[in-house]
Amino acid sequence: MYFFEDNNVDHYQRLSSGGKTVPELATNSYDNKIAKFLGHYIKTDRSYRHIKRYRGKAVYDVTYQIDSFGRRKTLRNNINNKNALVLFGGSFGFGEGLMQENTLLGKLSNLNPKHNYYNYSMRGTSMGETLLWIDKLLTQRELPEKNKTAIFLFGDFQLLRIHNSLSHVASNGGNSPNFYLHEDQRVYGGAPFVKDHPLKTWLYQLLYKSRLIRYLKLDYPLVYGHYQESDYQLFTSLTKRAFLRL
Repeated sequence: MYFFEDNNVDHYQRLSSGGKTVPELATNSYDNKIAKFLGHYIKTDRSYRHIKRYRGKAVYDVTYQIDSFGRRKTLRNNINNKNALVLFGGSFGFGEGLMQENTLLGKLSNLNPKHNYYNYSMRGTSMGETLLWIDKLLTQRELPEKNKTAIFLFGDFQLLRIHNSLSHVASNGGNSPNFYLHEDQRVYGGAPFVKDHPLKTWLYQLLYKSRLIRYLKLDYPLVYGHYQESDYQLFTSLTKRAFLRL
């Protein structure tokens, strides 16, 4: 059992041990594959205790269980079920701060036990990481059911992530995938943003140290809440490409 206290620390990458925050390293081959393609180090087959505090008081104290494929464990899956619902997304989909029975999939498994439920959501991720996960990592062994329904839990802040805005790049060091929509309406790319744009990554991180920029919520190339129809096109193209591969 690992535990960490939330101080804007990504629990997939760094955990608290003995009062000290230490890097969490990938160990088995699947962990290393996740780290390679997604930029996250996920310890599989582990339980994590997450304590969130505000002004010294615990807001929540929950335990997350991660299965052998890096997914948050779900309850009551039945090997005889022929249908599966597969959830992707960020912390909302993951159910951060919630015990398993209170997550979206926890509630659905109670309402409809004839489906199996799989939670691939990860904190801070976007449809870009979802596409890489499906394309590079996901196997038939993980989702053996004949009929599958996939859902991505979307919030418009996800647009900042897939377009690698200043705030997002500054928060993750430019490790998110860099996709772009070509004139032929096909999606290209997928390498880490920092690899494609090392100078821009450095500049974004430098700029975001400014308290004024953070206070005014200045961002680039997109600003939260001020989107054009074209800003959604990359997301919809990534979603279509990802889910057609399931």
